[in-house]
Amino acid sequence: MSDTQTRIYHTDVMSDSKLDNMANVKEKSLVDALSYCNLRELPPIWDKENIYINALAEVFKNDGTYGYVLLRKGADCKDYVVKDFGSCAMITKTISVHPFVFLEAKWMPKFKPNEKKEAKIKWLKSMGVEITDESLTTKEIDKKILGVAIMNAVNHNNWM
Repeated sequence: MSDTQTRIYHTDVMSDSKLDNMANVKEKSLVDALSYCNLRELPPIWDKENIYINALAEVFKNDGTYGYVLLRKGADCKDYVVKDFGSCAMITKTISVHPFVFLEAKWMPKFKPNEKKEAKIKWLKSMGVEITDESLTTKEIDKKILGVAIMNAVNHNNWM
């Protein structure tokens, strides 16, 4: 093997110390996340049945490391990173979501099965939600109701 081929080979192979460092970043990230959230162990992976408010998520970053982040649902029902416990690199992929705070039924308004869309819009307006387009679909209205319920739970509990 020529000297050039040897050099290329050595630069293409990731060193054991770099692999160890990447594993340490992930492990430290998990320990920091669990401590911050007052958890003893990583909760089970999300079953997609219950609505969560807070969750830890394992993520992959563009520097090749894995780490954990704290997620919180917003009023738009999307996940937002509240705190990143890993490297400062950009998140490129979510590997798994591990919820530990779920939306309780007490935060959801009780509507009778036959109540119409107008009653739900009236409730949303009473909660301070600005409705400019009353041609919203039932699904859009239900998502807004869910968002209000999430925000009420977050504001009441004052989490992290």
